[in-house]
Amino acid sequence: KPYIKLNAFNLADHKALTSTDPEIVRLSGLAQTALDEGALDASVKFWEEAKARYATISESLDTTEADLRSRRLEGGEVLQKTADAYELKGDYVSAADNYRQAFEQVQKWDQQTAWAYKSAQARELTIQGELKGDNPALQAAIDAYGEAMRFVTRETDPDAWARTQSDLCIALLDLGQRESGTERLRAAVTACHSALEERSRERVPLDWASTESSLGIALESLGQRESGTQTLQAAVTAYRAALEERTQERVPLDWAETQNNLGNALVLLGQRESGTESLQAAVTAQRAALEERTRDRVPLDWAVTQNNLGNAFLYLGKRESGITSLQAAVTAYRAALEEATRDRVPVYWATMQSNLGEALEV
Repeated sequence: KPYIKLNAFNLADHKALTSTDPEIVRLSGLAQTALDEGALDASVKFWEEAKARYATISESLDTTEADLRSRRLEGGEVLQKTADAYELKGDYVSAADNYRQAFEQVQKWDQQTAWAYKSAQARELTIQGELKGDNPALQAAIDAYGEAMRFVTRETDPDAWARTQSDLCIALLDLGQRESGTERLRAAVTACHSALEERSRERVPLDWASTESSLGIALESLGQRESGTQTLQAAVTAYRAALEERTQERVPLDWAETQNNLGNALVLLGQRESGTESLQAAVTAQRAALEERTRDRVPLDWAVTQNNLGNAFLYLGKRESGITSLQAAVTAYRAALEEATRDRVPVYWATMQSNLGEALEV
């Protein structure tokens, strides 16, 4: 499953806010010092005070257009910095709300910055929806991406347009996987295809591969709800395309994630086909993923992939004579349960216990 990655903030690299107001400069410096020291609550407090100071200043702004534009952009920057602090705390709702306020400050004055703030708001809402199971946040993210589209076009800024389409695909996919029906999933597929019209392999190979991978997940989710194999085959094609640029040497964990997803799609496809070719390919893909998804490095991802490897062996064992593949399934499920414990991830634990029981019963 794709996800919006959190910004990799390096606290030492942050710069204090540039301002013409001495009090905002002072508060900015205090907030930055607190942030550099890891005092996130204090950092948020100082940025909130800077916001309050800006609100006071804004009441007596010069009405000239040039000065007003400068002040609005400054206000947007204060709000953006406040959003950054909330994101570091893991408060994605407050981060999104501050990006919304920043957008409102600048939307009349700078289209590119307005797009950036509205897109950031949508990404924070997507993270909230993914991590907290917050479906209304995902719907709000979808709406925010739609609004962001008003500020960039494919003709004027194709890269920003394609990024928005790709991020929209993820929000639609997250919500579509939780709903019945296929409307959201079909919309996710459409958004990914749109993004790929500009995110070409030649121009931005890793972005192209990322969107191909997201397309694969959308098609796989859609294929699970449809009969036949056509959509699942398209998902496999998308994953294999992504792996042409998402190589093990270049981006090992992304490569492993895509191998894992490819294996899952092949298991679904193999269940609907005769023979064992797709199921054997699924085993190969999951074993490849485990080359990078090691227990020491990413223990829960390792456990999930062990479970998925078990699934591939389970369905392969149901087609074969003998018990070799079924024994391999049992071994994989038991390995997964060493990290996916009941206390740590109860839903995963229950699913894997059920899978183990099925393998032992067969």
